Amino acid sequence: MDEQISSDEELIKDLQGDVTARKAALRQLFTEPALRKQVIGYIRSHGGATEDGEDAMQEAILIFDKNIRANRFQGTSSLQGYFFGIVKWWWYSKQRSRVNHLEFQPEMYDAHEESHEDLLITEERKSAIRKALEQIGERCKTILTLWGQNESMEIIADVAGLRDRIAAKKEAYRCRERISAFIKSNPNLREQAGL
Repeated sequence: MDEQISSDEELIKDLQGDVTARKAALRQLFTEPALRKQVIGYIRSHGGATEDGEDAMQEAILIFDKNIRANRFQGTSSLQGYFFGIVKWWWYSKQRSRVNHLEFQPEMYDAHEESHEDLLITEERKSAIRKALEQIGERCKTILTLWGQNESMEIIADVAGLRDRIAAKKEAYRCRERISAFIKSNPNLREQAGL
């Protein structure tokens, strides 16, 4: 993280240490103004409000703490890069859940731009891909979602608990093959996905 907080090694040691050290490290993270400003800035620049940034900060710290204590951080990126990978993943997940709950409202679209049929086909394809993602396992779902967001292989490796970027690249390939095979083996999904 930031030099003002402590070195990566010290922070990991404190988070994995006794209750007093862990609480002090978490307090530092929660109250670090530069880190908070970066997170809120990122969320605001990606369509969120300041309150969303505050939520992202809190949720990311909780996930970060849990992952550090569970030895999921592989050290292939800095702790700051890992932390921001968590922030990005959290924000993406929140946005995705908002989109999934929106109802189709024809009045929101200009009929000259896209026909209702085009919109329904696109929605059917997204639905098929979502269904397939749910069936290939949480790890592959995470990897493919991050890969689809153009995250670096280093971030993917850290978030997915993989050894390094090469392992992340291989796993992303395997996951793409898995989702493709799953869709192709399910005629209804294959048709919806347009394959």
